[in-house]
Amino acid sequence: MFLVDTSVWIDFFKASTNPSVERLKELLHSGAEIGVSTVILQEILQGTANEQQFDKYLSYFETQPIYVPRNPTKTAIAADPVPLLWSLGLA
Repeated sequence: MFLVDTSVWIDFFKASTNPSVERLKELLHSGAEIGVSTVILQEILQGTANEQQFDKYLSYFETQPIYVPRNPTKTAIAADPVPLLWSLGLA
């Protein structure tokens, strides 16, 4: 099983050429099990340009393994925008 990071998927979708994208292509062609975490999926979907792209990516990833953290509370804490707002003097 391979967990592929957001940055690699972004480069892949942009048709960039770099070693990480080339490795992902190899894995896809070999039929290797490739998954994403819920956080990676969220990041990918948040970066879509329009509803059509959002639906296309979501449809694809719904056919792939999606891994859920053992403790999703830690993910929520990491995503909490309040510390950023504090640092900017906005909260």
